[in-house]
Amino acid sequence: MSTQGSRSPYNAIAYIISCVLNGIAPDKELIAHIPVNEIYSAANSSSLIAIVTEGLERAGIFSQKAAEKKMLAARKAMLFDSERVAILSELERLGIKYMPLKGVILKELYPAVGQRQMADNDILFDADCREQIKEIMLSRGYTVVSYNTGNHDVYEKEPVYNFEMHTSLFSEATSTTLSKYYSSAFDMAIKDEGNAFGYHFSDEDFYIYIKAHEYKHFSNSGTGIRSLVDSYVYLKAKESELDFDKVESACSHLGIAEYESRTRALAKKLFSPKVAEALMLFDKGVGENPLTDREDSLLCEFCFVGTYGTIENHISSAIAKGDKNSKVTLVSKTKYLISQIFPPMSYYKRERPDIEKKKYLIPFLWMKRTFRVLFKTPGRTFGRIFKIIKSKGRKKDV
Repeated sequence: MSTQGSRSPYNAIAYIISCVLNGIAPDKELIAHIPVNEIYSAANSSSLIAIVTEGLERAGIFSQKAAEKKMLAARKAMLFDSERVAILSELERLGIKYMPLKGVILKELYPAVGQRQMADNDILFDADCREQIKEIMLSRGYTVVSYNTGNHDVYEKEPVYNFEMHTSLFSEATSTTLSKYYSSAFDMAIKDEGNAFGYHFSDEDFYIYIKAHEYKHFSNSGTGIRSLVDSYVYLKAKESELDFDKVESACSHLGIAEYESRTRALAKKLFSPKVAEALMLFDKGVGENPLTDREDSLLCEFCFVGTYGTIENHISSAIAKGDKNSKVTLVSKTKYLISQIFPPMSYYKRERPDIEKKKYLIPFLWMKRTFRVLFKTPGRTFGRIFKIIKSKGRKKDV
């Protein structure tokens, strides 16, 4: 499959990141055929602007705007680190169990501060302490963005802080299998040695978790190329020590075995220096594609979708779930549209966790929702309806 054309900026991103992660200066001539503004744009939309800017600077390509974004990413990481330490100190003081998640751990494996950009910090805590967590965050000047409407609460504070405080790792609405497997995450975790109430996953369990979380996004809205970078960085640091019998057994149980094995292979191959260089040569019309057609097709799934996927992918995936053959048809579109007008009980549970005992509130919640979508966000509502009508389904290569 040809990689020339609109995917060229993503090929360049893969090459540049491969160089940075392996301590190599990118060859300026290998990416000279691609407008540098397209590389910056694709990197920015994929939350990779900091590491790509670092690579381009090593190649002798400079942009004041990109350099400022790189510096802001480093500053943001340091601010988050300092604030997280303060918040976790409060949890220690109050005797609340906690476990930092995802990017909080992954960022430490990147070569430099700020290269692994983060929009927020995720922390799992003892679900019985939800009100105490809220009091802590309010006392620190945070605004409550969402509270007690799902498996995590969101708190924000100027200038950059965004904390997602999790009562569980997955919600039942997202995946019953994942939710059940991780229902007792603290029992799966290992107690930290340097504190009284902190926990962490083993290397295997952390890898399984990030792949499960990644797959959740991939199978719904999609997930960007940063997910492949994360996999490569983690495997580069930990692969020789991982028990892959445990990894494969768990992934098989969770229904993500093929996804894990194929994305692992793709990440290792894509960011290896020789393959990344060969991909750029092929993009210039020299030599053969170092990726197989199937690998190339899978890589395309991670391009063009930003960091967290697209609303079009989300709608297509949601519609397909209502069809016995997982297809987007007129019937499945109609069923999905009706479910948006008359949402299932899971929606009302997110709005009011005590709804099972107060079902008389359902009509009022329905009216509140109807008023909001018709009068407060009519553009988004009718835009979504249009996307449902136009949806043609999504072909996932895993």
